[in-house]
Formats: sequence, C-alpha cells, structure tokens
Amino acid sequence: MSTISIAGRATRDGEIRESDNGSFLRFSIATDQRDKGEKSTVYFDCVIFGKRAEVFADWIKKGRFMFVSGALSVRQYESKADGMKTALDVKV
Repeated sequence: MSTISIAGRATRDGEIRESDNGSFLRFSIATDQRDKGEKSTVYFDCVIFGKRAEVFADWIKKGRFMFVSGALSVRQYESKADGMKTALDVKV
C-alpha cells in the first residue's frame, strides 16, 4: 500500500454522499510546489468513509489549511465525453 501525506488548502467545501456501503466525504486539497524557480499548484482528490465522513463534513471548508495522510487509491470511471478515465484518490 502506498501512503502519502499532504499539507495544503481545501479547494471546496467537503461534500458528503451516500452509497450502498454507507456515507463518504469527498474534498480536494491544493498544494504549491516549486521546480527550478517556477511555482505550480497540484490538486489531490481525497475521500473519507463512514462515521469519520460525518464528523469531518462540517470541518472541511474551502480555504481551510489542513494536513492529511492516507493511502493512494486508483479508480476508473467512464466519462461521457472521453470514455474510460483513471483517477488517483487519497483515502484519508
């Protein structure tokens, strides 16, 4: 299992959803990085499952600075415009 730790700001309020397996919370974090003097922003999609999703739903707000650590997860989905896509998520 690959793990990652990220420090950055929430790009949007956390969005809680329900599935057959229970509730989950989706949010993303933006981090700045510098490479050879050039600044760029990297975005990470994150997800929290179960009871913790409900607890953190009110806490994760756009612009809030946070530090998260979790497992990298690969998921595939079908885009209406582009067919099959692959995305990386951080399971917090």
